[in-house]
Amino acid sequence: MIAHQLIRIGAEPAQDSHEQADIDILIDGGRKPAQAYHLVIDTRGVRITAGDGAGAAYALGTLAQIFFQFPDLIPALDIEDRPELERRGFYLDVSRGKVPNIEKLTNIVQMLAELRYNELQIYIENVFEFPGHDFYADTTPLTAAEIRDIDRICREYGLEFVPSLTSLGHFDKILRHPRYRGLAEIEPAELASLGIKPWCDAPWTLCVSDPAAAELIQNLYDAFLPNFSSSHFNICCDESWDLALGRSRTYAQQVGGTGEVYIRWINMCAKQAAKHGKKIALWGDIIFHHPDKLPSLPADATLLEWGYEVDHPFEQHGELFARSGRAWYVCPGTSSWQSLGGRLDVALANIRGAVTAGLHHSASGMLLTDWGDYGHQQCFAISLIPMIAGGGISWNSAVDNDAIFNFATRMLGESYLVDHLQLLGSIHKNIALQRPRNSSLEFHLFRESPTETTYLNMFNPDEGSRTLTLVDDAIEDLTDGSPRLRNAHLSDGVLLSLMMSAIALRHSLLRIGRMDKRGVAFHSQQIKDTQEMYLVHWHRWNKPSRWIDIQHWFERLATPSVPDRDCASASE
Repeated sequence: MIAHQLIRIGAEPAQDSHEQADIDILIDGGRKPAQAYHLVIDTRGVRITAGDGAGAAYALGTLAQIFFQFPDLIPALDIEDRPELERRGFYLDVSRGKVPNIEKLTNIVQMLAELRYNELQIYIENVFEFPGHDFYADTTPLTAAEIRDIDRICREYGLEFVPSLTSLGHFDKILRHPRYRGLAEIEPAELASLGIKPWCDAPWTLCVSDPAAAELIQNLYDAFLPNFSSSHFNICCDESWDLALGRSRTYAQQVGGTGEVYIRWINMCAKQAAKHGKKIALWGDIIFHHPDKLPSLPADATLLEWGYEVDHPFEQHGELFARSGRAWYVCPGTSSWQSLGGRLDVALANIRGAVTAGLHHSASGMLLTDWGDYGHQQCFAISLIPMIAGGGISWNSAVDNDAIFNFATRMLGESYLVDHLQLLGSIHKNIALQRPRNSSLEFHLFRESPTETTYLNMFNPDEGSRTLTLVDDAIEDLTDGSPRLRNAHLSDGVLLSLMMSAIALRHSLLRIGRMDKRGVAFHSQQIKDTQEMYLVHWHRWNKPSRWIDIQHWFERLATPSVPDRDCASASE
């Protein structure tokens, strides 16, 4: 995305205009490593020497940036460039609300290619149309044909589409169905009787001692994996925190404890994946607590170290995983989930810290995660700047935030649009007397029950009022006939994020009595307008799945008597 070196080697332009310049491309893997390139612009034209096709594509991307910056006269340049991290991936949650349609996914793939990502994963729980199963009936699932289409589109844009499927924990959407409930490790009521607060009103983790659970996994893999051309597969297996607390407790005692139970399950999954020519990756949170089991992992397994706060110990965990001899990724986040405007300061620091630790401990990649906790209410637009940061910093760790914002301006076309995204990304810290971890206060204020005040008590009304004025000004800026964003799937997302943030702030001021009758009337109309616009936006870019869940929150804001209905679906 942003070159390591940019050297002007002469004041004379290469040609009178870039349309006249000759472009010669040489693929020479003997002289250049994979993904690397050498770009020279001089009076003879443009010459590219690349280590492979990907390097040539990245060189042409740099050339396009130069044409954008110098539309009339192209300066003479000599650029040597290559990525610092070999794998640069993006991970999109499609299982906790929005299931994007093919047009939206194509737009995302195009963006990722421009930002020099070379891997895409989408998180699947129950939103794939598994033959012979009915646990996706309350969603609009992706079909095998659609998965194959996404795989083809990724290959056309130089990305590897890596399958990702929950395989142990995070199984609540499946286990809540009567047909599958008997495969669960432990019921929520039993957890509560042990003094452990359940995460959901359904069982969370498969019972690893039940042969029928392993048979289900094999059946799901057989239907899912043949649709992907990638040789890798993320089996997930994270946050299985209730493992061996229920039905498999005796089994765990017999074989040597929870760690042994876990590693046996991982190896079973690896064996089933190998039947389809796939090498596994898995989230590293459980195995980190059983380091003695790391040598028992398949030698070609990849460990995915996730963490989303600024202070996450990527260094400590990365050192352990690097010593295991297995490949490993750092996995920071966009900090967009459980948010309306994002947490931009957290995202940028989290990504930079992750990549720094990854480079220090020889990580093979970075996987930027974009989760959808509690219904995926946030708009995709607020993930744009973190996505630019993830691609840029994992390519060249010296890239600073100014360069990231400048690139965002280029993608969006107007600097004031980047200003609006920065405003959205700062709301969470400006309005909070106390900040909830891994979430943003305005998100909780939007959804808090009228009978609860936990999050309202964290709200700073003076800063909330000041921020609301800025947000209202930004909304007016985007609704006064000004040009909209170039990317259609981002355009309304910025405005909707501002409108939802304004609703959350105005609603909180209303709850504490700091709003006059005129403000109350405006608030009521804005809820209605935003709900209508959000419905159009949702159905324009996503399948119908789960829209009703988000509509509930708008209805409750407009009519406080609407009852709560929520089930925690915790993030990674």
